[in-house]
Amino acid sequence: MGLAVRLWFVTLTLVVLAGCGSSIRHRGAQELKTAEGLSCRAYFAWQHEPVTDVVLSLGGTGTQSMAFIPEWLEPVLEQRHAALWTFDKPGVSGTFGQPGSTHIEDPPFRRHTQGTLLACAQLAIEQAHARFGPAVRFHLRGHSEGGLVLLYWFDRALESRSDLAQRVASLILSGVPLEPMQAIFERQFAQWPGAALGVRECNWSTMKQRLGISCDYMRDATARPSGLAMFERLAQRSVRVPIDIFAGEQDLHTPSSFVHGLERWNRAEGHLPLHVQYYQGGHQGSPEARRAMTALLLERIR
Repeated sequence: MGLAVRLWFVTLTLVVLAGCGSSIRHRGAQELKTAEGLSCRAYFAWQHEPVTDVVLSLGGTGTQSMAFIPEWLEPVLEQRHAALWTFDKPGVSGTFGQPGSTHIEDPPFRRHTQGTLLACAQLAIEQAHARFGPAVRFHLRGHSEGGLVLLYWFDRALESRSDLAQRVASLILSGVPLEPMQAIFERQFAQWPGAALGVRECNWSTMKQRLGISCDYMRDATARPSGLAMFERLAQRSVRVPIDIFAGEQDLHTPSSFVHGLERWNRAEGHLPLHVQYYQGGHQGSPEARRAMTALLLERIR
């Protein structure tokens, strides 16, 4: 666990603080089957009907199940007509409400890439859209790599699924990687040579235990645009959807210096409706950041 809890792309801590969710009446799970023959298990929950807003919540890369209601989101589900939608990576599953119940099947987990997660995000959005109707609004909540996947999805939807893109009401991101993935990997491996050795050898046992990703995953991820490039693309599309970023001033994995740079670029060129909240803490978040997210969604969803 030593290395795994330190690398940014296996960090789920900000979203992994799970509440019991015992008062939430409606909950369930359903498979999202992709064209490449893999599937992600989706989990959903809501309290009040009719549901007007869906929070699609994605965490960072790793081996933990997302089969829980984040503690910070419980007040939103209890006080608003809102639903949670999330999903596990292929090969990962868990019992809803029991984050420690994770079960992993190696073959599908080893095969999945960022492209697979992007396909599952599309299927999850379509699933929620079909269940709650065309008027439902989406709030894209992503931590670390999950935020990057949601930026990819939103950019693609603006181009090819305007019916879904126009239902996006906000983006709420934390620990978002703005550098090219290759640069992030190289910086991390310079600090932890054991991980770099496992990658060079494509040793699946080492990569699964320490990184939670495969060589195929890394090749796919490093070929994709950086987080900064995605914000530039959203600016080119004149996006007016509110974007909130939470950044830890002591985040060693996705340093806040890059977020400060994003703000400077946005003031000079991007002009996106971007709002950044800095907190004292690392990549894993802080109680202050979680309280702010709760308040933000309670304000946005009426």
